[in-house]
Amino acid sequence: MFLAGDACHLHPPYGGFGMNLGIADGVDLGWKLGAVLNGWGGDMLLTSYEQERRAVHQRTIAAAIENYRTLSDHLVEEALDEDGPAGEHARAQVSNAIIAAKTREFKSLGVVLGSHYESSPIIVADGTAPPVEQHAEFQPSARPGCLAPHAWLDDGSSLYDHFGLGYSLLLLADPGLAAAADIAGAAKAAGVPLKLLDLRHTALAQLYEASLALIRPDQHVAWRGPSADATALVDTIRGVETNTSMRRAAS
Repeated sequence: MFLAGDACHLHPPYGGFGMNLGIADGVDLGWKLGAVLNGWGGDMLLTSYEQERRAVHQRTIAAAIENYRTLSDHLVEEALDEDGPAGEHARAQVSNAIIAAKTREFKSLGVVLGSHYESSPIIVADGTAPPVEQHAEFQPSARPGCLAPHAWLDDGSSLYDHFGLGYSLLLLADPGLAAAADIAGAAKAAGVPLKLLDLRHTALAQLYEASLALIRPDQHVAWRGPSADATALVDTIRGVETNTSMRRAAS
C-alpha cells in the first residue's frame, strides 16, 4: 500500500503547500509504479518512494506550521478603521507586522522547488555538498537528487520540452560521447526507456557542471559525470542495485 497527498501528510493550509505536495507525490510514485508494471523497475524503485518523499513532507509541514504561528486575529489594532493620525499609525503598524510575519507564507519558491532527494537508493551521489536550503529563494542545482535546472535553448524552446517520457540522457560536452553510447546501450538492454539528447552545441555543460547528466521521468537529476560503469548505473537508477553498486557506478 502506498499513501500520497493528504492521506499521509496533513498540515495547516497556510502557504498553499497541499496541492504541491500531493501532485509531487503522484509524479514520484506514478513513474515508479509504471516502471515496475512495465517490467524494468526493480524492488528498490518502489521502496525509494517513501525514502524520497518523507523528508520533503517533513520540511514542508514545518514551513506550514511556522506560517500558522501568526493568524489574522493577531494582526488587529483597535484604531485600525479610524480616520486621522491614530488610524494611520495603526494601519502602518499592522502593515509592518504583516510584512514581517506573513511574507514567508507567500514567497516560498525555495520550499516548493528547492527540496531535493538525499540518500535515495536510486540516485548516484557525486560527492558534492547539497545546496543550502532556502525558504523564499530557489537556486537551481544539477547535483543528483535536485530538480534539473531549466534553460531556454537557442531556438527558443524549453529544455524540459525535449525530455523524454522515460529517462533523458543529456550529452553536454565531447568527453561524454563514448560514455553516452554505453549508457544508452545498457538502458536498451535493460528495457529502460531513455532518450539521448545531444546538447553539445549549448552552454549547458557549465550549468550542469558535467559532460553528461541523466534526468529521471520526474525531472530530477539521477546522475551526472564524465563516465560511469553503464550497467551498474542503469541497474541503480531502475532500483535493482545496492548502495555498494551505486558507488561503483559513480566511480
